[in-house]
Amino acid sequence: MTRQQRRFLTSLATLLLALVLAYFGEQEIIPSEPSAPPAPTTTGSIYHDPLEFGRPLGGGRGSVLLRKPEYALSYNPARGGADWVSWNLNASQFGDAERCNCFAGDTSLPRGVPVVVSSDYTGSGFDRGHMVRSEERTRTPEENRATFLMTNILPQTHDLNAGPWLRLEEHLETLARRDGREIYIVAGGIYPSNLPTLKDAGKVTIPSAFWKAALVLPAGATAASIRSPDEVRVIAVMMPNTTGIISTPWTKYVTSIQKIEAASGLTLFPALPEPVAAALKARRGDGR
Repeated sequence: MTRQQRRFLTSLATLLLALVLAYFGEQEIIPSEPSAPPAPTTTGSIYHDPLEFGRPLGGGRGSVLLRKPEYALSYNPARGGADWVSWNLNASQFGDAERCNCFAGDTSLPRGVPVVVSSDYTGSGFDRGHMVRSEERTRTPEENRATFLMTNILPQTHDLNAGPWLRLEEHLETLARRDGREIYIVAGGIYPSNLPTLKDAGKVTIPSAFWKAALVLPAGATAASIRSPDEVRVIAVMMPNTTGIISTPWTKYVTSIQKIEAASGLTLFPALPEPVAAALKARRGDGR
């Protein structure tokens, strides 16, 4: 069988799977053996609900919702990656566990869904870009390992991954660890039509840009406790997935949640109370 024939069969199988999932609707998968203990409920706890401010709406039809102790995501089989990944960040989630560098396929996906593995990226020219950063889950080796599941990974240029994307991750870490903030984050890619795939294999689509939106709150704040937009700082960015930007500050790509929603087709933080949501989503997301 030629390489072209293999690519065609892979694309056909992925399309057929997407159609089947679309017919049956979104599936929710909760791992039977979580990589960490169940979420505590006390203020400052390790794992607050990553969907505290609501499940993003409008992802790919036929996508699979995965809930893990460390994060939640909507996995799109047709793209070979997440529509979005959502997580909570606070100081208690940082520890001394070392980075495992143990990229692995996510075996919690339903049977029949193609599992992306690390070698799908090998030789592609793209980094295995974390959505939930490895350093944000370092309390235990098991929690760090969860960030290396390939469902938490999307293809990023090295200049983006090691440049403004990393600078923003470091900024959020400072807000959580030094300033004691409670942060709720959602991130993902922008997917116009006819995007290329890694190594032209038809398995993993390469986003043209990446976005991240964060609600920066006082410690222990919840969706129900928010009464005014003045209680929330917003960080929102859209960054091109290109080369030549490794030295660019993350602040160059500041936008609004409203513009992210328009570009991604998603509705973010749907549990935000009105009219707080309207005010926050229109705000320039520079964290001020």
